[in-house]
Amino acid sequence: MKKSKMEDNENDESQIHLPDDLIVHYILPWQPIKPLAQYKLLSKQWYFSLSSPNFILNYTNLPLYSHPIPPIKSLFIQSGNSFYLYSCDNLDDNVVEVDRNTEDYLIKLNDYDFDVGNDVVNLVGSCNGLVCLGEIYGNYFILWNPSANQSHKYFSEVLDTSSCDWPPHIRWGFGYVSSMDDYKVVRLIQYQIGLLVDTFVHVFSLRANTWKKIEFDLVDCSYVLIERPRLVNETLYWTASRNPYGNMKIVAFDIASETFDMFPHLAMLSPLGVVLCVMGGCLSKCVVRYQNEWVIDIVRGPGRVYPLHLNCDLGRFDDLIGFTMSNKVLVAYTSPNMLGLVDLSLVGLSSKESLVKFRYEGRTRIESYVTSQISPHP
Repeated sequence: MKKSKMEDNENDESQIHLPDDLIVHYILPWQPIKPLAQYKLLSKQWYFSLSSPNFILNYTNLPLYSHPIPPIKSLFIQSGNSFYLYSCDNLDDNVVEVDRNTEDYLIKLNDYDFDVGNDVVNLVGSCNGLVCLGEIYGNYFILWNPSANQSHKYFSEVLDTSSCDWPPHIRWGFGYVSSMDDYKVVRLIQYQIGLLVDTFVHVFSLRANTWKKIEFDLVDCSYVLIERPRLVNETLYWTASRNPYGNMKIVAFDIASETFDMFPHLAMLSPLGVVLCVMGGCLSKCVVRYQNEWVIDIVRGPGRVYPLHLNCDLGRFDDLIGFTMSNKVLVAYTSPNMLGLVDLSLVGLSSKESLVKFRYEGRTRIESYVTSQISPHP
């Protein structure tokens, strides 16, 4: 039987139709960014596909990092003087309901003895199974492997603050240099006298078991570093400001070359409402514009910043921890003190979920954690 022209046209259209997954993953990443913004308006499906973290992190065919960062598997959590490990294995399970608050997922670490007395030590960072805790006055730090239940305390030079009007600002940093197979701990000491800021930097090498003084060689040294740094691609990033409400900058310290530089690729304004974080292995900045509108600027390379616009009622959060396998976002809160989860596929709906609540009325510090048997001893 002879086919009609209409049937021939339908067959031709079915043959040239491309699956949406093929278009999103293999065709659109090669398009300029301006048309992509227009493609989002075609349908809800295209909007969510082009707004997903997977698409954003794979937008350029030349990745920023040689080794892609896998989704978060587990977390190391400090809440007050208590420490926990939290498994993220079932965070992407949308079929079976899981009670994630049970001890199967939140494990409290009790068998440790750091011999710190009444001193306060805070989480600095976690890398390859080692956790670094820094004493708040800069007198020592602790390297700890919770999986192997081994720890070691490393003392540093005692600070002389007798000539200072105010106590110094102490900032710790921790990272790993793959080319040297060495873990390094950075201690920054900033003395502020009026408008002048003196900065002293010491770097500890675990392989050499020695301290080394580094010159703080930035042109503008009047900025005070804020909070603990973010580690990305063997570089530590601190936010810095002249005053609590002034313009901010990002200071970068390459722990391999042990050199400082300013990082100009993320524009920072007031510290209020701005969170520097690591999303998908990339340095990112999160800004809450309105009550339910927030933007994550993800740095894919020098000058390549991709904004992720989301509409969701996050509330007042302290930190974004990273992505899970299915593009959910782990969020840390202080009021109330808890770990939360946001499902990006439900943006605009009631997508925020409380995972764990902590009794401690203070800031909870959370880092991605991987199991290893690496020794914390020199």
